[in-house]
Amino acid sequence: MDLTGDGAPELIGHLLYFVVYRGEQGQYQELFRVSPQDIMSPPAPDRIDPNSNGIPELVIRTMFLDARDGTMSMYVYEWDGEGFTSRLPRAILHPCGDLGLAFVEFGAVHLYNGSARFEDVDGNGSVEILLSGGRDFHESSVWMWDGNVFALMSAKQ
Repeated sequence: MDLTGDGAPELIGHLLYFVVYRGEQGQYQELFRVSPQDIMSPPAPDRIDPNSNGIPELVIRTMFLDARDGTMSMYVYEWDGEGFTSRLPRAILHPCGDLGLAFVEFGAVHLYNGSARFEDVDGNGSVEILLSGGRDFHESSVWMWDGNVFALMSAKQ
């Protein structure tokens, strides 16, 4: 799939890490590598353009499984003309306080027993990221494009 907006498809591969290759002069060159901290399942990539700028974001979801359930981790990257840049904040102040389950660490947002959906919840033409999950109680949160990253806009338990 074309992840850089240059009209040429990049090759995506994964095993215990996620890698993007670009074809140059008859060979594939590594363009980008993500080594998730918590990977126990093969990474599941999605190509979406939630900020509607014509350059697709690369969304990588992984699942770390424990004895009962698992933690979903979601990475969001976008080509900036030179390389892939994370489109998640470095840290968040969670609106649910210390009880908030979604947290940002190691370049990803993590949520116990979590799932992610992508939809335009406010009708403005931009796709928001909706996360839901939890262990002893259910949490849902909406992440909206703020012009630089997908910022946590609301959360409820």
